[in-house]
Amino acid sequence: MKPVERDFDRRHAILPAFFLVVGIGVAIRMTMMGLDRDHYFFYGEPPSSWSPAFGLLTLFLVFTALECAALVWLTLRFRGRALWKAAILGLIAFAPWTMIHIFTVMHAPGFILMHAVWLMAACIALAVLLVANSIAGLIGP
Repeated sequence: MKPVERDFDRRHAILPAFFLVVGIGVAIRMTMMGLDRDHYFFYGEPPSSWSPAFGLLTLFLVFTALECAALVWLTLRFRGRALWKAAILGLIAFAPWTMIHIFTVMHAPGFILMHAVWLMAACIALAVLLVANSIAGLIGP
């Protein structure tokens, strides 16, 4: 009996796994930065009753998880020659969100800067994916 051919193979899992691993790494680093007093901006000495901004940290961790899930879903949904669609959809969603978010970085805790870097890296990765997939489509089958 002949084995059933699958539309999905290991090569299709590399890009989503990359985004997932990087997203988890960013979330861990954001948590470490959010719990460290040295990554916050104070005029003068920090207050003696300082505590981490748990609500803000949680909000940005949720943002990071949703963005990571969107990147993984896009790269799983569109495979092979259709990855340019994933890149365009991702850039349509991520580029404005990144531009809006960059304005919040000034004097913000370090984990917000880390989130902005994550967003910029995601936009760059999507742009590179778009260019590479377009070139591959022009070269041939």
